[in-house]
Amino acid sequence: ADAILSMPLRRLTALEREKLLSEASDLRSTITDLSSILDTPERIDEIIKKELDEAIATAGGEKKLQRRTVVSKIQGNFDLDEMSLIANDQSLILVTVNGFIKRMPVAEFSAQRRGTRGKAGTQLKEGDVVEHFFTCYNHDTVLFFTQRGIALGLPAFKVPEVGRTARGTPLQRVLTALPAGERVTSVLPVSEFAEDKFLLMMSMQGWVKKTRLSMFQKLTQRGLISIILGENDELGWVRLCTEEDSIVIGSKLGNCVRFLADSTQLRPTGRNSRGVKSMKMRPDDIVVDMDVIRPSESDVRILAVTSSGYGKITATSGFRDQNRGGMGVKAVALVRGSAAAKKNSKKQPSNAPTLVALRKCHEQDEVIMISSVGTIMRQSVDGISKQSRQASGSRLQRLGAGEVVAAVAVVPSFLGGDEDGDGTDGEAMEGGEE
Repeated sequence: ADAILSMPLRRLTALEREKLLSEASDLRSTITDLSSILDTPERIDEIIKKELDEAIATAGGEKKLQRRTVVSKIQGNFDLDEMSLIANDQSLILVTVNGFIKRMPVAEFSAQRRGTRGKAGTQLKEGDVVEHFFTCYNHDTVLFFTQRGIALGLPAFKVPEVGRTARGTPLQRVLTALPAGERVTSVLPVSEFAEDKFLLMMSMQGWVKKTRLSMFQKLTQRGLISIILGENDELGWVRLCTEEDSIVIGSKLGNCVRFLADSTQLRPTGRNSRGVKSMKMRPDDIVVDMDVIRPSESDVRILAVTSSGYGKITATSGFRDQNRGGMGVKAVALVRGSAAAKKNSKKQPSNAPTLVALRKCHEQDEVIMISSVGTIMRQSVDGISKQSRQASGSRLQRLGAGEVVAAVAVVPSFLGGDEDGDGTDGEAMEGGEE
């Protein structure tokens, strides 16, 4: 260090210059050699062979590097589409009145005891309520029906999957072909478009029609017209059915009618038809739910749920087959109080409970109830009280002030889970067990 400090500046400058000249000479030699390699294919092959021999020697010899797979030609046609890359898992799809949609795995909700508050299933804006809630598989096609009877289709896996408390995605972003001003009133998952299956459509004023499912297999970007509606009427529900099935329809005031879906009671019609009258209703009554019962379902029961959170299970034998177009029978007793109040039940008070759901279920199924503020309650069917058709049911979900049951979903083959929450056995309103 002392020798360097004692050197004159000119000697230091000379040393640095010699270093730079040496580096420049080395770079020119390297550039010349690399240019020669690029211009000489034989040298390129020689370098590749040398590097491969070194890799083989490093890996332990040629015996350890023998190919373990076979590359063969695919027999026939093979098209790899987007659906082939998606797992066909079971999901829950939720749609709100204000047009938000989301998809959630079924495993996010564990079973709870009857009468508890449940879990928050979604974050809702003020004034928004849950309207549709169902289970499907990711490879299913989800059919959307608007209030004017326009049908659109979308693969279930294209509905964005989000967390349990997320608000969801605006329906207009998911259904880009949804016409402006259209409101989705019915959503239906379809696994396959079989020729022997039909779409059963029900309007709010009680008009019902049966159309072949295959007519909706090829939906255009603009959608298809599914039903012709009368003035001030809307398409409310769509279900799958066959000629051997029977139909159960429930009205807001608690009446119901059951009739066969064969050609005698309900002949198939095209998409551009209105249908026929399903049942007679009072001026202040409307249809609130319907379901399809198949003859092979010997263990099926009828689930009735009211807006006040009460419900019951009733045997299907309590709902006899009738001719289409009649008044039907009472599905649930809605009015509590004196005998005089029951006798004058045609004049329903504004805060009186109404029928929300009337659909089939099995003993091993589970029921998911969604309140008007988005609270989700899940419980087993075998924990719901079995009562007669004239009974009012037992408490299924505790509701807050101004809160009502908005939607009900019957879930088959659910994944099991631990119970949580403060459970109760419910409180019977009227009527005993069967």
